[in-house]
Amino acid sequence: MIKLGRLDWRTYQLLTGNPSSLKKTLWQTCLSWDIAHRLFLGFFLLFLGRFSGMPLAVYFSVSIFCKIGTSGFIGGAIISLSQLISQLSVLLIADRLGRKLIILCGYLGMGVCLVVASGLILGFGLEADQLSSDRTIVGYFVVACLALFVAVGSYVVSQSWTVVSEMYPLKIKGVSMSVASVGWWVGNIVSGEISPFLLSSSLGTAGTLLLDTIICALIFIFVLLLLPETKQLSLEQVDQLFSTPWLQRTNPLYYLTFGRVNKVQVLAVSSSG
Repeated sequence: MIKLGRLDWRTYQLLTGNPSSLKKTLWQTCLSWDIAHRLFLGFFLLFLGRFSGMPLAVYFSVSIFCKIGTSGFIGGAIISLSQLISQLSVLLIADRLGRKLIILCGYLGMGVCLVVASGLILGFGLEADQLSSDRTIVGYFVVACLALFVAVGSYVVSQSWTVVSEMYPLKIKGVSMSVASVGWWVGNIVSGEISPFLLSSSLGTAGTLLLDTIICALIFIFVLLLLPETKQLSLEQVDQLFSTPWLQRTNPLYYLTFGRVNKVQVLAVSSSG
């Protein structure tokens, strides 16, 4: 028997745990229904979010603005500035309004911005070859719509990452966050690769923005029906929240009570246990 100081090998294994058995237990935990549906929710919350038009507006904003007759440099600077301001301002409202409410309102606002921008492009023919000065002015209204879209989308992105980080127990948080990150980057790659083809296709800029509007509506429904509110809840309470029934957990009409119902439900579960 191998001696390790005053401890033999068997005692050492009992104290530290067998690495292979610990790894097996970790994956068994991740594949259990209690955790697997959280992995599904976190993965697709971040994955689907990359198809909302955010990569399109951020990565290809300069080409879009040049296409509708505005300055790509000025438009790109406005987009970046709006993203910075929104990321700073979200610190003031995240804990007051709640994660789910911000995400829902964010996707709703993003859809409105996309509809208005596509309507301006179609209504004034901004993708035509010859643009007048009046159409150029309208083009800057499209820039303002997309800047507001990016600002609202930045709220959604920050709160999506926040709520995903709160979903998982500490013992599997590393693996779970890695799975969610895969969803983010896979969606980012796919969205970034197909966006140029959509812009150059028969859909054009306006059609691509309308397609993103439909996706925002679908994600809105996904969040409304599957994502619970975690505002002002400890990690233990969030863990117990995911053990409650689906409709009780998500409470689709929760915004009428500003998340108070969900918190009472978790506290009730805690006291009953």
